[in-house]
Amino acid sequence: MRGGVQLFSESPGQRYAGLVFTDDLSDSPQEISISGTAVSAPLKFSRLTWQFPTRHLGETSGSYVVYIYNPGSPAIRFTSIQFFGGNTQDFAITQNTCGSAVAPYTTCAVSFDFSPKAVGERSTSLVFNDTSYGSPQVVSMSGYAIAK
Repeated sequence: MRGGVQLFSESPGQRYAGLVFTDDLSDSPQEISISGTAVSAPLKFSRLTWQFPTRHLGETSGSYVVYIYNPGSPAIRFTSIQFFGGNTQDFAITQNTCGSAVAPYTTCAVSFDFSPKAVGERSTSLVFNDTSYGSPQVVSMSGYAIAK
């Protein structure tokens, strides 16, 4: 018996192959179809949690940065990068070098700050919706605010 893998067709995201067995039986060759969906490697983040130092009410922190690395091919496209849930009004994106995509084997960065609008524990999530495996990715953020 001989075997091999043959590629039947290919389209973005979807992959098809077949396992072909050739032998001396009357119904030779026998074929088994195989299919699956190809996904991009997950993005790598420099940090997935962020704890800001305590701030006075209304005081803005300096900018902090999370780095995002695309460890494979193709480019990863972002559909959104935004704060979601909790106290979103206390956090702001100050710079985004990622734009709408991060090219293969490159790094981009998103900078943000913390400016509490109320006293006490403040928290939110920076959510990255994209085309990579594991999307959305979430960077949890929190800080504490005290009165002036």
